[in-house]
Parts: sequence; structure tokens; C-alpha cells
Amino acid sequence: MVLSPTDPDPYYKQIEDQIKKEIISGRLKSGTKLPSVRALAKELNVSVITTKRAYAELEKEGLITTRQGQGTYVAEVDLKNIKVQKTKAIEQEIATLMKRARELSIEPEEIIRLIEEWGGKSK
Repeated sequence: MVLSPTDPDPYYKQIEDQIKKEIISGRLKSGTKLPSVRALAKELNVSVITTKRAYAELEKEGLITTRQGQGTYVAEVDLKNIKVQKTKAIEQEIATLMKRARELSIEPEEIIRLIEEWGGKSK
């Protein structure tokens, strides 16, 4: 996990987003034990409050669960929830893309054309 001081998102959000991506992609499986709040804070050189907040947000979304005295684990996530999470992630990326396009005075039609072009490249 890498945190960027130049990223506009606060560190807790960067942590949350990176763990979420790993869960949604399937790289972090249900039942996988995550580092403790303190261990992750030390590893990333951030405060315990920062990692605790990231874990709290992930727990609110049902992506992780904490077992008293045992640790924090990736939750059992159903396929429907994963699809919702993937869709949300893409929507966030699109919102960022469209904001950047507006800053550069690029019309939405041009973005659509570029996406269609890129879609053909993956086949």
C-alpha cells in the first residue's frame, strides 16, 4: 500500500480505497486477516486514528469485520454487493474523468469516442 501526500484525498480515504479495490477485485478473499490498526499505522507511518477511520468506513460498507480479541478480517461479501461496489468505483472514476475533461474544455462526446476507442483495444 502506498500513500501519496500529493493525492487530494486524505490518507484514511487512500487506505480505504486501496483496501476496497483489493477486496472488490478478489485479490483479498473473504476471511483474510488484515493487519491490526496499529501495525498498519506503523507500516504506513500514519496515526492510529487514520487507520482506525479507514477500517471504520470499510466496516460500515460491510467489506470488513472486526472480531473482538481476534482481529480484522475481510467480510463474507455477496456477489450483488461486489457488483454494487464495482459500479460505485467506476462511477467515481468517471466523475473524476469528467471533472478533468471540463477543466480541459473537452466535450462529453469526445470522452465517449475515446472510451469506445479504448474498448476496442482490449479485444
